[in-house]
Amino acid sequence: MGKSRQALRCYWEQQLKQWKSSENSGVRYCQQHNLDYGQFGYWKRKLSEVAADQGEPTAVSRSGFVRVVQHPQHKHAPSELTITLPNGVVLSGINTTQLDIIVQLLGRV
Repeated sequence: MGKSRQALRCYWEQQLKQWKSSENSGVRYCQQHNLDYGQFGYWKRKLSEVAADQGEPTAVSRSGFVRVVQHPQHKHAPSELTITLPNGVVLSGINTTQLDIIVQLLGRV
């Protein structure tokens, strides 16, 4: 990645970080900071995809949805599920007998 492309990426990473900590919609944030909303959306998608490709947790969109990435299980490991919530809470060791409880918990989040 070229130097100017890296600087641009760092700039948008910072802008998106500031937006996430604000109470504003993306449109309003861009208006307040004189940013192009198309570029904002482009970098939001691009940086989210890069993080997911690298196996990093991604930020939650304003809609509340997160990207789910399935990791291969070890051959002899029991079938368990781990859920990382947007606030950083991790639920691990979940199996099929506990799914109804997990659904109820997530419905309250």
